[in-house]
Amino acid sequence: MQLAVTMKIDHAALVKQCCEILRHEILPQQHDNVAELASYIVGVTTRHSLSELINDMIQGDVLPSDLTHALMKCQLLILEQQMPVIFKDSPDKQIQALKEMVEHFNYIASSIVQVGEKLWSNRVEALHHDLKVEQKKHILNVSMQIWRQQDKIKLLNYYKGLPVQVMADIECVEAVDQPMITVHSSAALGRVLAMQKNEFVLTPDSEDEVLIQLQVKREQGEKVSFLVKSLSTIKKRKYFRLEPIETMAIQLYRNKKTVGKGKVLDLSLKHMDISMPEVKDITFEVNEIVDICFLLQKKEVKGCAWVRHIRLHEQEVVLCLELMPQAHLQRNLQQEVASLQRGIIQEIKEKFTVVQV
Repeated sequence: MQLAVTMKIDHAALVKQCCEILRHEILPQQHDNVAELASYIVGVTTRHSLSELINDMIQGDVLPSDLTHALMKCQLLILEQQMPVIFKDSPDKQIQALKEMVEHFNYIASSIVQVGEKLWSNRVEALHHDLKVEQKKHILNVSMQIWRQQDKIKLLNYYKGLPVQVMADIECVEAVDQPMITVHSSAALGRVLAMQKNEFVLTPDSEDEVLIQLQVKREQGEKVSFLVKSLSTIKKRKYFRLEPIETMAIQLYRNKKTVGKGKVLDLSLKHMDISMPEVKDITFEVNEIVDICFLLQKKEVKGCAWVRHIRLHEQEVVLCLELMPQAHLQRNLQQEVASLQRGIIQEIKEKFTVVQV
């Protein structure tokens, strides 16, 4: 966006003065684009677009606040020298000229903010990514050191939300090309491996906060070797989130009106994940309260819950609900969780029994 040609501006003098303002405000940085940006501010056609000029300067460590401050000073300078010229025109032309000037400076100021926010957001995102990478490296390094000092390691996998674990004896820990740990095999370890088709197991980190994935490298006789891959995407939860053995239907209400029907994906004493088809004109908001109704042991159970997380998955809405403490609801959930645990444990024994020869 450029100023109208009809505005009588002493371009050369104003560009020079705006250059001096820009250089003073953005010191100690020096930039080749200062003269071109000064020309744009004055209203002269430039070789590069405004966003390119601003992007280049901010990439060169010029603060958006310094650019904005310089723009305000240039604006005052141009207004001071233009007002006598503008007031010689008719009222209609005065209004038009002032309107164009205001729009011109607002456009530049908005561009500085938008480009600055985008660049700083990208930098913060990159720093956050680097921090996560360093944190992962630190967790793996500390875990490797602890494994070298210990004789045992806890290995586990989840089956329908229930963790099944075993304490395995450590044979050795290596870190030549890629970190690797070798443990003694057992029937219990065989059962845990079978839950993930003998592909990987999980182990908690030294703080017992996150899970590390160990990929099966080779099985030789009474030993199993694992490659230490990375932190697992599977979350370590304080409470078991068990999957119902049979489909469990659930209904959601808002002001006593049905707003959704779906199924329970998993549940604990405090949380539920539910899935339901997307319904037109019906949306949910994080932290809103909904009423719920579902069947447990052929009994209708009602309660209230906060919607804590919302995500879309294959044209379905998945809600994470935090259940409000209610005596009737908690009592029934305790019975259901205990029943699910017994059923899942029995299923594990039947499906993953490993016979050692």
